[in-house]
Amino acid sequence: MNRIGQLIARAWKPALILVWLLVLASLFPNHYTTFLRPAFGWVLVIAVIILSGMFGTSIERPNAHRFGRGEMLRALILVLPLAYLLNVRGTSLDAYAFQNRSVGLPSLPTANHTSPTGLSLFPVDPTGESRTTCREVTLLDLYRAPSDHVGQPVRLIGMYYRDDSAIEDLGPDTCVIFRFTINCCAADGTPLSVLAKAEKHPHLASGTWVEAEGIFTIREEEGRRIPMLLNADLRQTSSPEHPYLL
Repeated sequence: MNRIGQLIARAWKPALILVWLLVLASLFPNHYTTFLRPAFGWVLVIAVIILSGMFGTSIERPNAHRFGRGEMLRALILVLPLAYLLNVRGTSLDAYAFQNRSVGLPSLPTANHTSPTGLSLFPVDPTGESRTTCREVTLLDLYRAPSDHVGQPVRLIGMYYRDDSAIEDLGPDTCVIFRFTINCCAADGTPLSVLAKAEKHPHLASGTWVEAEGIFTIREEEGRRIPMLLNADLRQTSSPEHPYLL
């Protein structure tokens, strides 16, 4: 029993460091982008280099102490975030995160309230009969310069969500298209969304990636500027390479 205890005392630290190394290395080349901004991949590279040095040191100078409560606590502290990484791998912020981080109906900032090109806040032809070529945009484009797109046919990719409050206020043909924007990592993810009014709704689960095409407009309601897609056409699509808007 003493030999087993000594073996554990000597091996637990290099073994745990090695597991950390393998897990972090497995996040490359792009698995880490489900929780971290792509430009910050260098942080993981530095972490791998540091862990490699720690692994070499732990092999050269193994811990000869008894594997007691202190060592068990340190091992547990290192295992917990490792278990979290393995659990969230390949999983990005989804409809559940949107439901918990959303604060009701989408609302545009008050800046850029009027269009410099003289466009109305509502499309001239809400039926969509005079559509021209759709603009490929993102939700971030619409939030940064909404007046530049009002009355124009746009196409964007986002996640589908059936919002009960939107259905109650605006009708059963209304759904939400959302996507998260991040500054650093998924922890600071902020949801951006638009309402989409579509005559035909595909039978999709909330959180399914869709390509949405429609006439972009802004609905004024109780001092809020609600972004919307009128006459929307929704099609299921594959998830983008990078799930978050930057």
